[in-house]
Amino acid sequence: MADQWLSIVEYARTFAVSDMTIRRRIKTGRIKAVLKEGKYYIPVGPNGEILEEPIEVAPVKAAAVAMPKQAMPDPEPIVHYASEQGLRPGASFKTLPQSISQNLLRSEHSLVDTNSLLQFCDKTVTRINSIEKHLQDSFQSRIQSLESQLKLKDATISQLKQQAEDLQILVKLMERR
Repeated sequence: MADQWLSIVEYARTFAVSDMTIRRRIKTGRIKAVLKEGKYYIPVGPNGEILEEPIEVAPVKAAAVAMPKQAMPDPEPIVHYASEQGLRPGASFKTLPQSISQNLLRSEHSLVDTNSLLQFCDKTVTRINSIEKHLQDSFQSRIQSLESQLKLKDATISQLKQQAEDLQILVKLMERR
């Protein structure tokens, strides 16, 4: 028999779970609960363990929260339109030239000209390599620019430190006089 009945909020706080998670679990039947006076109560055992079956006979009524069940309609047959007929599902080759992509889209085993596909791949890899080289060069020049600015600022800081030391020495000399 259950030693304790916890409301959704108490249960959520006790077991460090979101109250919305508890509501979803009650709705799906993963947690058994009893509806009393407009509130759900969850039975908890003497050691804090979750009881699988509610003690009360009153079943959980999730219908107030859930949508009423409707009969599942029969699936409609798939209609192939003229432009899609013969194309593999999920296939999209937007970057390939049309001469290659049309043959790839038509069947599982492609009749694409291997040379044209290899040429396209070669051009693509070459373009990617040139973009990578350009990015490396631009970032390298930016790094060099920042390093030169850093060196200038370091030199300025050391010069200002030297001037501050000189001024401190002058102040000490003036104070002694």
